[in-house]
Amino acid sequence: MLDSQYRQFHSVFLSDLHVGWGRVSEEPLLDFLGRLRTKQLYLVGDILEWMYRPNGWIDDSIKRFMAKLNQLACSGTEITWLSGNHDQSIYSTPQMDKVCQLGSQIRFQTHHKYMTQDGREFLLVHGDIYDHLMGRDVTVKQR
Repeated sequence: MLDSQYRQFHSVFLSDLHVGWGRVSEEPLLDFLGRLRTKQLYLVGDILEWMYRPNGWIDDSIKRFMAKLNQLACSGTEITWLSGNHDQSIYSTPQMDKVCQLGSQIRFQTHHKYMTQDGREFLLVHGDIYDHLMGRDVTVKQR
């Protein structure tokens, strides 16, 4: 994966991790997060694999992932989680409370205005909000 020269950043953006799917290389991801030093971490949708979990259970891989996120948050990393179509249903289920408890210091949003250090602005969004099949509300919901 990435060697140590790529471990310190101002901002890091990750998307489509699908943690909990069973086909994700969990150990390299957890190793990367364990070594990562960044001021801001943006999780840009499809972070958990919730779409194929009708009962919404939270397995050990999700718990380990959330523990790594909490370690980053406790070390000073600001974490913003933008919803994607695979983790969309989590926002309308009781499981959201469980995920929020596991990641109590994480901001959950549908989109985010990101400002670079030199003042440029970018919109961060998982593109599914524009998919006519998803029919999602793009109002920023802060938890």
